[in-house]
Amino acid sequence: MAKNNQPVQVFFGNREISKLKERLEQAGLKDALLITGANVQKSGLANQVKELAGSSVLEVAIAKPPNASVANIDEMVGRIKSLGAKSIIALGGGSIIDLAKAVGAAYSQNLRGSEMLKQPDIMTSLPVVAIPTLSGAGSEVTRFAVIAEDGGEPVLLQSDAFYPKIALVDPKLTYSAPPKVTAISGIDVIVHALDSLGSVRSNIVSESLALRAARMAFENLAAAVEDGADPYAREQMAMASLLSGTAFSLTGTAGAYACSKVLVTRYGIPHGEACAFTLDTWYRVNAQVKPKLDDYAREMGFEDADVLADEFARLKSLIGLRTTLEQIGVSEGELDEVVAWTMETPNILNAIANIGAEGVREVFLSKRA
Repeated sequence: MAKNNQPVQVFFGNREISKLKERLEQAGLKDALLITGANVQKSGLANQVKELAGSSVLEVAIAKPPNASVANIDEMVGRIKSLGAKSIIALGGGSIIDLAKAVGAAYSQNLRGSEMLKQPDIMTSLPVVAIPTLSGAGSEVTRFAVIAEDGGEPVLLQSDAFYPKIALVDPKLTYSAPPKVTAISGIDVIVHALDSLGSVRSNIVSESLALRAARMAFENLAAAVEDGADPYAREQMAMASLLSGTAFSLTGTAGAYACSKVLVTRYGIPHGEACAFTLDTWYRVNAQVKPKLDDYAREMGFEDADVLADEFARLKSLIGLRTTLEQIGVSEGELDEVVAWTMETPNILNAIANIGAEGVREVFLSKRA
């Protein structure tokens, strides 16, 4: 059964940001706290967006560091209470948008950040306007928010309350992202799409979105990394991010994401790079269980699942991502702990290939130099 719930009102296009004031007025949104990161603020973009929003923005708040940490949630909720804000504008990458989602829900339900991690029923939130400055996370159209415990692991929360009210996607806002950031965020588009295809909840709607997103990203990521001002590549990557975000919001992520958690938390690997690390192997493994993935590989322009996996591995190397256990600092002696950590991650239950701990070990061992 295909179930598609996508309540976010999406506006996509170059210079769409110039219509921000109009979009806010149409939605009846005012008295907003604009949340962004230090780099976006230093670039001058945050102040430009504040001006474009007119009187709708009460203050620009800088998240340091720019993630949805418990401390950041509490700080931003305090700013909302002090200002009397009634909405939130999130300007930045996936972490900033996730932070805005968590802040809106925490304020609405009178929760502290630490309480959010233990709250099973997140029912309401302040309205959030998501304006991504990177193409990758797709957080502007998902029901997920990743919150970092202070000194602990990131926690994935999900609720329909996390859907932003508006997603304003302007590819031109991604031009200033440096090549390495473009690469790491952009590879996440392909990971979201292919991991969604490997989910037990994959369906005809999610698969159609994932296929289109993956093909667009395969064809345009390298160009976007090489020339950040390439208008076609940037537009295609922004659309691919939007589509893949919608796809995995319907299915959840699976094996590659399960393997990434320990890499992010223990080894400090950036999220997109960590998720990409085992994705090619997972696509091969999933294709053995779901032969349709060979057909999908052909629809994406490859001979079969193995050729797609080979091309993904080649793309990772081409854009400078680490591809071996040695490069990311995992020794074979540490694999027992790495595998155990992965098996405790809920995403592993969403993978169509039920390979168990030994299978997960083999997935990591496939990354030996």
